[in-house]
Amino acid sequence: MFNTNSYLSFMKNNFPNLSEKPIGMFLLLVFTVLISKFIFLFISDFILNYLWSINIDILIKDIVNQDFKYVNAQKLIGFTDQIGTFLIPAIVIIKFKTEIIFEIKKISIKDIYLISFLLILLLASTNILNLFSQNINIPFVPESWIAYFKSQQLLQESIQSNFIGTSFKSLLINLFIMALTPAICEELFFRGSLQPILINWSKKKSTGIILSSIIFGILHFQAEYFLAIVFASILFGYLYVIKRNIIYGIIIHFCFNAVSLIMMQLINNGIYKEEFLEKIINYAITPIGLTMGIIWYYKNFKKG
Repeated sequence: MFNTNSYLSFMKNNFPNLSEKPIGMFLLLVFTVLISKFIFLFISDFILNYLWSINIDILIKDIVNQDFKYVNAQKLIGFTDQIGTFLIPAIVIIKFKTEIIFEIKKISIKDIYLISFLLILLLASTNILNLFSQNINIPFVPESWIAYFKSQQLLQESIQSNFIGTSFKSLLINLFIMALTPAICEELFFRGSLQPILINWSKKKSTGIILSSIIFGILHFQAEYFLAIVFASILFGYLYVIKRNIIYGIIIHFCFNAVSLIMMQLINNGIYKEEFLEKIINYAITPIGLTMGIIWYYKNFKKG
C-alpha cells in the first residue's frame, strides 16, 4: 500500500525548497498524482487477478466494447482509482504544506438550510447550463476534440447506466462508490489542495477558483455537461473560501451525485418514467431554484 509518511519524508529530504513557490507545489501535486496512480494501477491489477482472474487490459476492453461483463470489477476499480488519483495526493500535499489546512466544523441547523438552498440552486443552475450546452456549437474547438469528448461522455453514461441495479443494496453500494467517494476525494483534491495552490500562484481567489474548476471540468470528460460541472466546481470553490469548512462542499457534492443516482434507480426499476422526472426538474426544481437564487442575490446586493 502507498505509504504517505515515507513518501512525504522522501520529498522533504530531497526537495527542501519545492514548497516555497506555488509552481513547486503544483509540480509536486502532479508528480504525486502520477506516482500514486502508478502504484494503485498495480494494486488494481492485483485485485482484478485475485477476485476475477482478469487484468486491467481485459477490463479496459470490456469497458470500451461496452460488454460490461465485469460490472462489480469496474465499481471496485473506480473506487481505487478515486483513492489513488485524488485522495492520496491530497493527503500528501496537506501534510507537506502546513499552510494548507482544513477546518471541519460542526454543522448547525442554519447550515442545513444553507446546504439545502445551495443544493436546489445547483440543481436548477446545472440543468439550465446542460440545456444550453446541448444547443450550442463552439467554433474554436477542433471537431476531433468535440468528437472525442462526446464519445467519452457517451461511454461514461453507458457505464453509469450499467452500474444501476434494482435492489436497495445495489443503491447503497452505488451511493458509496459513485456519490460519497468522489465527493470526499475530489473535494479534498480540487478544493483542498489544487485550489489553494492556484490562488497562491495567481494572487487572486477568483482566478485560482476558476482555473481549478476548469481542470475539474476537463477531467470529467463530459463535453455536454462541461459548463454545468465547471459551475458546480466554482460554487464549491467559493463556498470553501467563504466558509473555510470543507464539509460543506463534500455534503452538497454527495447530495448532487446522490440525486442523479436515485433518479436513475427509480427509472431503472420502472417506478417513474424518465420524462416525468425531467418535467419535475424542468418545471418545478429549476424555477424554484432560480427564484430562490434571485431573491438571495437581491437581498445580499441590497445589503451591499
